[in-house]
Amino acid sequence: MEQQAEIQERSIVLTSKNEQNLLTTAKWIEFIAVACTIFLFLGLTIAVACVYGLGLFSNLRGITVIAVVYLSFYALLVACVYNMFLFSILTKKAITNRDSSALDAAMSHKRLFWKHLSLFFIAVLTIVVALIVLAFCSGLVGSIVDAIADLWKHIIRNVVAGAD
Repeated sequence: MEQQAEIQERSIVLTSKNEQNLLTTAKWIEFIAVACTIFLFLGLTIAVACVYGLGLFSNLRGITVIAVVYLSFYALLVACVYNMFLFSILTKKAITNRDSSALDAAMSHKRLFWKHLSLFFIAVLTIVVALIVLAFCSGLVGSIVDAIADLWKHIIRNVVAGAD
């Protein structure tokens, strides 16, 4: 006799306090998402104004690298804000209509929010570490160049003093 294992779906019961907390959280997240959207739009506007205002298009290679990095960060932040907003909307819909599929979708968007935020954090952390290493290396190279220059000055002084 073969026994077939039954897969049972587990469910979580939300109490009224949990529902109220989720609704409050959804309202605050919606507020934060709208505020972030405004600041992202302002940041993009200021960046474009700076590029055109400073005439940075004369050196297209430099601006291309900066633009690609900035737009990559911008895309990750837009994805974060978008998923925050959808989490808020779907959570409110799920609680008001007692719709589990909407709650599932909301939690999926919450997961995507944290995923994109983590990617953004890793990218920023990578750039910070790269800049620290670059600063250290340039300082090290600068001190070596200064030491060589001092050595040559000393040699030249001794040769000139010895020639007199």
